[in-house]
Amino acid sequence: MTRGIFTRPTLSEQNAIRTLRILAATLILVHLGLAVQGDLHARLPGFLAVYGAILVATVVAWRLARRVGNDATRLVLVAALGMRLVAAWGGPALSDDVYRYVWDGRMQVHGVHPYAHAPDDPALEAYRDDVWERINHRDVPTIYTPLAEAVFFALAAVGLGPTGFQVAMGLFDFGVVVLLLLLLRARRLPEDRLVLYAWSPFAILETAGSGHMEPIGVALVLAALLALGTERPVRAGVALGLAIQAKLLPLALLPGFVRRLRISAVAALI
Repeated sequence: MTRGIFTRPTLSEQNAIRTLRILAATLILVHLGLAVQGDLHARLPGFLAVYGAILVATVVAWRLARRVGNDATRLVLVAALGMRLVAAWGGPALSDDVYRYVWDGRMQVHGVHPYAHAPDDPALEAYRDDVWERINHRDVPTIYTPLAEAVFFALAAVGLGPTGFQVAMGLFDFGVVVLLLLLLRARRLPEDRLVLYAWSPFAILETAGSGHMEPIGVALVLAALLALGTERPVRAGVALGLAIQAKLLPLALLPGFVRRLRISAVAALI
């Protein structure tokens, strides 16, 4: 429960907040420990055991946050950001996709069209480096969508490599967390639910830990839902259009959105 400015927390709430802080600090250290291990495929049994423990800790954190109420939100956000930043500390944990992202970005910086040239194209031999060596399916041109490629270009243009891309994807995912909070508030739902995604090991390890670009599209879908729920249909159309440019899966949402959008908003989406 959210308290007034002069209301002191009960002993039960104080204990819950204290335990939440301990859990948050512990999980940040655990994610740092996983990050410094590098590729986790070689340590799969141990990793799965730790993953299961993080899941249990996340559920416990949710129960504690329910007891504290909205006063736990700031702690949940700070810890979620910390977990994502440390998870990007090492190399990609569970995927090598990030190397393709970096390559595509760098090729665009050099004026090379990523849809026209596969990494193995002899014309690009001069650009081959340690990133090129780690790309999967080097004989295939990129499969990623236009907005994703624009993000890769922007990150490469400022000189970021694989770790920088992982940090960026972790920050995009933190944006997802913030948008989820805004949706909870807009719908007047309990904010304690936020911890179930904010501290989820799946979200953290797949974004910051592995560098996957899905949170770009997820954030834009959430932005579209938030705009739709707050009577901003043109913004909703733009956000959904961008989400489709980031990841094709949001195409499945078109029928539901179009039924609720005016012509101007549909035009903005297109």
